[in-house]
Amino acid sequence: MVRTDAPSQTGGSRTFSVASWNICNGRNGGLESTCRRLDLLGVDIGFLQETKLMRGIYTRFSSGYKIMASEAPSAHQGGIALCWRVNKAYEIEEAKFLGPHVLSFQLRMRLDQYFVMGCYIPPDNLVALEHVKRVWEERPKGCKPLLLGDLNFDLEYPRDERDGLIAEQCNSMDLQCMTRQFHGCHRNIHTRGRWSWRQKKMGRWISSKPDYFLAREKDRRRFRQVA
Repeated sequence: MVRTDAPSQTGGSRTFSVASWNICNGRNGGLESTCRRLDLLGVDIGFLQETKLMRGIYTRFSSGYKIMASEAPSAHQGGIALCWRVNKAYEIEEAKFLGPHVLSFQLRMRLDQYFVMGCYIPPDNLVALEHVKRVWEERPKGCKPLLLGDLNFDLEYPRDERDGLIAEQCNSMDLQCMTRQFHGCHRNIHTRGRWSWRQKKMGRWISSKPDYFLAREKDRRRFRQVA
């Protein structure tokens, strides 16, 4: 989750939070339950992965959140959703999906405008990465880029060709991890940071960080409490 300080549309200053969450299943009340938890956490904008929603069957409003969701490729994997609530600090415009695992929208504030890309890259294919490239190429001019979601890899330690391709795309967009101070895989910087998944095995801690909030270095000052 990340919080940002933004001047509101009507003046003054407001803080709002954005979260990326792999919810495993949005069917059978899972989406509504997620919205209730987001509300308890004080999240204003939520990007959800693994929603597994199909045939347009899902609630469009729950616990104060507007919801839009993609068509998952199956009832067992994939699908994403965007949920947000009204806040004087921002407006969400031009929200749209490209395939089941990529979405984009413009996040407008009084002094700033961001082009937000949300993605879920399954571990077994890179179709979503191609969609991210397409969305990036068609981005509006003048917007500051943000990439968030579940990339299913470690940006600091690419393990194979698949990971290398994702890291290369992040480098080409000049985006850096806001939780680990990532500065590009080609610079060979290995820093300690937060993880999204961790377990102890054979006496050793094994951790992974598939979830990311990526932004440009010069825009980092607007964000805080990235976790």
